[in-house]
Amino acid sequence: MKLRPLVLTAACLAACLSGALRVGAQFAPPHDTSAIIAAIEEEKNAYLALDDYRLAATWIHELSSVKLYFADGKEDRVDGIDAINAHDRANLARERSLPPDRRTRFTFTNYWVTQQADSAWVTCHAQWNGYIGASPAVGYQTRVYVLRWDQGRWKIALLAITQLASPPTPDAVPVTQTPSNPSLLSMP
Repeated sequence: MKLRPLVLTAACLAACLSGALRVGAQFAPPHDTSAIIAAIEEEKNAYLALDDYRLAATWIHELSSVKLYFADGKEDRVDGIDAINAHDRANLARERSLPPDRRTRFTFTNYWVTQQADSAWVTCHAQWNGYIGASPAVGYQTRVYVLRWDQGRWKIALLAITQLASPPTPDAVPVTQTPSNPSLLSMP
């Protein structure tokens, strides 16, 4: 008999504490496609503005963050936020050394966004214009982003860039994909 009030008290305390812990928690808004795309556009715009602080702020600051490049059958891998930030600073230093009319420009199109709770993955196409040596160059990419809701906003956890030999096949309209069960979008 004495055990029953103790168990009931412990259960009530656990219920109250779990609610209290969740009150201050922030969860990603469901159907947050425009904010997810805006996070990717901010990464691009920070690069174009040559702003390494803004660029670093678009990433999850963890050892598990990864940036991958695939070109000519080879993979270049940059692991961890410190290495990603150093890699980005080196790229921005190279861009700063160029006259403004020779700096790389990007256009992103054909976003495909899937969000499940506090995670999202996105594919898109990118076209870049710049110079290789003294010659103008154009390149095409498929990009895959994995984002996570962190500190009240979407941040990049993984970016994989595949260089394409030719322009991608034009897609219709950018598409937002949702799981077959819409309740997954609002799961904490």
